[in-house]
Amino acid sequence: MYSYLFGRWAVSNGFSTNDIFLKFQSELQRRFSKMLSLASNRQHRLQESNRFFHFLREADEIEDWIKEKGTIATSEDYGRDLEHVEMLMKKFEDFTRDLMSSGERVASLTAEAQGMLNENHSDSEVKKQTEPRILAQKYLYLGLIQKK
Repeated sequence: MYSYLFGRWAVSNGFSTNDIFLKFQSELQRRFSKMLSLASNRQHRLQESNRFFHFLREADEIEDWIKEKGTIATSEDYGRDLEHVEMLMKKFEDFTRDLMSSGERVASLTAEAQGMLNENHSDSEVKKQTEPRILAQKYLYLGLIQKK
């Protein structure tokens, strides 16, 4: 509607059709360029958001796993008889093996967090808080393993 009214006004005020076409072409190109820029920015933010929420999901899963396994590491139960002690030792060996194999997962999460921090990801502050919390839990349990 704006274009039609402007065109009529321009013709009635003596502007040439070439001037009108150039003005419309220029305005359309400006708007289109702005739209492309907005779309590109939106795509970038969506990709960042996707990466961030994958990070949070993995961090939550690792944190839950560490908490779940923490009961084994912090247990003060040393058995009532030979069978019970052997069962506890088997559980503890399985826990130790799982904890050591989870190191790759924690390292991967740490690398992802560091990568996003280095790239000035828009959600960097949350990652700064999440990564140390997970690492602290892991090293707490590693320390408990060494004590036992």
